[in-house]
Parts: sequence; C-alpha cells; structure tokens
Amino acid sequence: MRLYLKLLYLLFLSAISLFCHSAPSHAASETVKGMTGLIETPTARMWADGTYVVGSSAIEPYAHAFLGLQLGPDIALSFRQSARVTALGKDIEEFFPGVDGKFRILDETPHHPALSLGLDAMVGDRRFSGEYLVGSKNIGNFDVSLGLGWGRYGDAGHIKNPLGALGNHFRAERDRDSANSAGPDQWFTGPDIGFFGGVEYHTPIPNLSLKAEYNPDPYEIEARVQNFDKGSDFNFGASYTGFRGLRADLGVAGFDRVTLRLSTADLIGNRRGLEDDNLTLRDVSKSADPARYGLTDPVFNDGVLSAGYNQIGGLSTVYGLKQALYYLYRNAPEGTRLIRIGTSSYGIAGPSFDFTKADVEAILEGQKSAEELWQQTITTAEYGDNEIVNDGGATPTAKPLGFINAIIYPALAPLPVKKKKIRKWATVPGFEWVVKNQMSLAENEVGLLYRSALLAQRTQYVGHGFSMAYGLRLNLKHNTDNLSKFNIPRNTPVRSDIADYSDGLRIDHASLHYARPLGTNLYAMVSAGLLEEMYGGYGASLNYRPFRSRVSLGVEGYSAYKRRSDGYIELDDEPVTTALLRAGYDLPESSITLNADAGRYLGGDYGVGIGIRKSFANGAVLEGRIAASNQKNASLLGGQTQFDQMLRVTVPLYAMKRHLTNDAYAVVEARPLGRDIAQPLETALPLDDVIRKVSFQHLMQNWIKMQH
Repeated sequence: MRLYLKLLYLLFLSAISLFCHSAPSHAASETVKGMTGLIETPTARMWADGTYVVGSSAIEPYAHAFLGLQLGPDIALSFRQSARVTALGKDIEEFFPGVDGKFRILDETPHHPALSLGLDAMVGDRRFSGEYLVGSKNIGNFDVSLGLGWGRYGDAGHIKNPLGALGNHFRAERDRDSANSAGPDQWFTGPDIGFFGGVEYHTPIPNLSLKAEYNPDPYEIEARVQNFDKGSDFNFGASYTGFRGLRADLGVAGFDRVTLRLSTADLIGNRRGLEDDNLTLRDVSKSADPARYGLTDPVFNDGVLSAGYNQIGGLSTVYGLKQALYYLYRNAPEGTRLIRIGTSSYGIAGPSFDFTKADVEAILEGQKSAEELWQQTITTAEYGDNEIVNDGGATPTAKPLGFINAIIYPALAPLPVKKKKIRKWATVPGFEWVVKNQMSLAENEVGLLYRSALLAQRTQYVGHGFSMAYGLRLNLKHNTDNLSKFNIPRNTPVRSDIADYSDGLRIDHASLHYARPLGTNLYAMVSAGLLEEMYGGYGASLNYRPFRSRVSLGVEGYSAYKRRSDGYIELDDEPVTTALLRAGYDLPESSITLNADAGRYLGGDYGVGIGIRKSFANGAVLEGRIAASNQKNASLLGGQTQFDQMLRVTVPLYAMKRHLTNDAYAVVEARPLGRDIAQPLETALPLDDVIRKVSFQHLMQNWIKMQH
C-alpha cells in the first residue's frame, strides 16, 4: 500500500471511530485544503458549532488530507496534510503540513455580509501559508463571496499591501521555500495582496450545489521548481452531500485539471451519550451501597436526610447528583421532608441543594422546568456561606467556603440502608476505557507518524481530600521509530524519545493527590507519583476561582523526573523544574473555555500557550492548543520551529457504555509527535478540571439533565 493511501486510511479510520448518527443540515462545504470554502478559495462561512470534518482531495499537483473542527461558533481549526504527487496514486514526493485557522468577525445580517479572517498554515510548512479577509452574502439560492489575501493569496499582486504603511516588516518578501516553520512573524507580510471570489448556487435538487470561483494564485513556486502551468484562473465544480454527511466534490480547475474531494462531516454533540437517557427510579438500585452513587454515609435527623456527594468519574456533576437524589429518595425513612445533598469534586466542596419530596416527584413526573428546580433548590440556601461536608464517613458539619449553600442541620442518627451482597464493580466507580489514537502530520521522508493504545484508568476519591489516579496502557501499534530519521538526539530528551515508550504493556500513571480550599475561592492541590506517561515527581498547584466568576487564575510548579523507558516505576536521578502561570475564561452562554499558560516547560525552555476547550452534553470534548517557545526544535521539514500545536477530539462510546458500567471513550489527537519544546506536564488530575466539575458554569450548562 502506497504512503498516500496509508495516510488516507488512517484519517478515515479516525473518522469511523468518531462517526455519529446524523449529518448537520446546510453545512458549509470545504475547499480542497479542508477549510470551509468553494474549490480553492475560502469563504466567510463556518461549519455548525461542534462539527468535525475528515476528508481528502486531489488537485494537480497536490493531494490533501484534513481533520477540521469547529471549536466554537466563530472559531474553526484544521490539521492539514498536503503532499506533492506526480499523479494520483503515485508515491509522494514532498510533504507540506499545516494548521489552518478561521475566525468569524461579523455574522451576516440583511444589511451586511458575514466577515471572516483566515490564517492558512499559521503553523506548519510555508508552501501554503497565506492570510485572508473574506466576506460572504446569501442572495436567494446564491452565496456570493469576495476576499483579499496575503502570502499565497497575494502572489497575483493586484495592489500593494496596505499594511506596508505601518513599516518595513509588512512590506518584506516572504520566503515560502524555507524549511523553517511558518509563524506569526510571517502573517500579513509581503509587498502585494490579491483578490479572489466566487459563488455557490444551491440547486433545487436537495443537497446539490454548483460552484464557480476566481482564483488568481499563479502557482509561482510550482512554476519555478517544476515548470507547472495552472491554466486559467477560473474553477468550476459541483458538491453533493449524501448519506450520513458523506460529501463529494468534483470539478475542473483551469479548464484542464480535475479536482476531487471526499469528506465526512458530523456534529460531535449528536452522538448519543449515557446521560441522554431518561433516568428513572428503576435505574437506581435501592439495595446498592451508597458509594455506588458517590454518597458518603447518609444521615437522618429531624426530617432532614443529609448526605455528601463526591463527583464520579466522567459523569457530569448534575447527572451524578440526580442519581444520588433518586437513591436517597428510594431509601428515605418515614417522615423525611427534605433531602439535602452537598456536592464535591475530589475533595473540593461545591454548592449544596435542598430537595423536598415534592420536588423529586415533580422531576419524576416532568412537572417542573430545569430553571424552576434550580431556583427552588439552590436558593433555599441563602442563610449563609456554609457547606455540607461529609467526607470519608465524617459527620456533616458547617464549613465556610464562599458558596451559596444550605444552612446545616445537626446530623445524629445514621440512615438505615438495606444491605445486600452485590458484585464489587457495582459498589465503586469503575475504570475508564480509552482508545487513544495519536498522529503527527507527515513531513519529508519521515511519513505519517502514529501511535495507538488502549488505556484502562481510574481516578478515585478516597476521602479526607485524598484522591488516587492510576492507569495501564496497552500500546497497540506505532511507527514512531521513524523519528530517528531526522531527530538529532538530545542529552535530555523531553518527548523525542517517545518511541521508547510505545511498546508493550506499561503503567501509564499512578499518582496521589491531595486537594483542599485555602480560603474563600482559593484552592490548592499537592500531587506526587508517576504523574504521566513519561514523567514522575511531585509538585503543587493553586487556583483562584470565585463560584460565579467566569475567570480562573492559577499557578503550578513541579519537580519532574523522566521515567525510564525500560522499567515500570524507575525514575532518572536528575529532576527538571517546570512552573506555569495559567488563566481561563468561560465564554458567556456557551460551553467554551479559553485557556492560556506561560512559564517554564519540561525542556527548560520558556514560552506561552493559548488553547480552547469545548464540552458537549453527551460527554464529548474538543480541544485545541498552540504554544510558542523561546527555543527551537528540529522540525520534520528539515528546518527548525518554535511552535507546538495540538487538536484533540474525545467522544464517548455509548455502545460500550450500554454493556459496561464503566466509561468508554475514543480519543483522536493530532499533534507533532516527539517535540521537545513547549511541553507542559500532563497530569492525570489537573486542579482546574477538579474545580470545573462543581463550578457555577458546569452546573448551569448541565442542569437541564435534572429534568425527567
């Protein structure tokens, strides 16, 4: 099988693992390079929020494969693998990978078009690097687009670069033949800019559209290096969306080149998750141990049934709270008038809720909206900043934490619970099963790098602020040995020796964590052990996050020891110190969090990183990150780069959940494998994730699940 076919096979295998149930309607189609657009030119259109797109295309003299993600309503990223081929199906001669981005500036209105800013190869090979500003307007069944661009889009040289007035930096020529990675220093530079545009006609035939565009790209490098003649500047094509989002484009470029594109697209949020099922009383075992539902020693006094709920595994806090509520309701002693549950996440206390028996019955009968339940349960807690703490069997007590919580009733008598011998797996939170696929874009002779593994992992709260995180990794298949073809060995490799960790059965991580509040809105965690796949050690993190605030601020520091690849728990003698400042912001009325970090990474380099995280009600998560370092790393292009980038998709495997009480996920991650710069420690239980589970934003976003 030729390398080109291998590349397409791996990308479509990833698509199958993410495949959902239905395709988004009226989804924007893609260009041959994978971002939303016409044939070769982009438009201002975006995919539907939460869409993933996987596909491949061919247009002489290139073939492309891509993985695109709509990380938010106005942010799209695409990992693109481009390759020069002499003919379709022939061996690849050169690779030109890149990360493309698009950001919507304006939504379309009746009075003005949609407007988007795009960055092709904002990180990656310079061959396809270019920036553009494009507008799109829908006129009946026609969608008209017009844009102007820099870099490759500006090679036509229609007018001088208007940004040149700001200084020589923006007038400088761009070297797109350089082996060094593209980066911000190249953006919007060049002596000239060019114009492009086109139209898409949505025909009366469902799901069929026709396209025409003007693309003045002269293919300057291709003409100089390989005497390539692109022909006319006009391209024409047709696009059809079929079963389950499978989309096919066929067209003609320059009147003498055939274009072909195949892709599949879907909404990650469409995939059914465990929490999409209506939870009934029958789904909650009355005779089970309270620990099965995250409860610690419920107590009853004076008509009030009180208990602490510790967040379980991958469940949302709200869904877990609902399970715990139903369990207490089924086991409530005669005379119970109020069920009070205090939430917590691995030792960090969250708000508590008061439910009357009438509230529970209203939930079961669907008589109250989620908003009514929120107002009538959490707002019964206006007597003070107190928290139900029922930790590891201790009696609930009042403890100030700055949250809006319930006034505490004394707890005297334990709740009588019927005991019954049941299977052990049903009494404690189970393992998470993760099928993890990592891939690195192919560059030069190295080819596509990949590694896949099956992980069995568990994060368990053991009481009094302590949690354990542990997991096994069964490495399935990889070709990371190819890294040795270009890598210059370092005395202290960070990730470039990843091939040594990619065989056989290994302990992925085994660590102990202690978390507690230090005061109002301030939290701390101390961690030690085998912190991640490649590093062990110890360290601490702090996080400041007011309950109703969208902003979180944190700092972390670790003394990390490289794990020896030939053993299970052995560590190197010399530690490395890493310390990062972190910040996060939850966007209003969304499930999107923007992240930033700055400081010292594992390689001793300093840098900054920005990221985005989008979560879905079904448990799926989209994540993206780009980081820049003050040091340079050998890139697969044969040059050097100061950047590291990552896209990760996590999707619940509901089919497995139906047969297991455990959580099961598929993870597809696109990133440069073996990079030594801008590498943070990836601990199994980050403090920010712990706090997020009991944050106001998380509870509000998931509160709809409290409805029957």
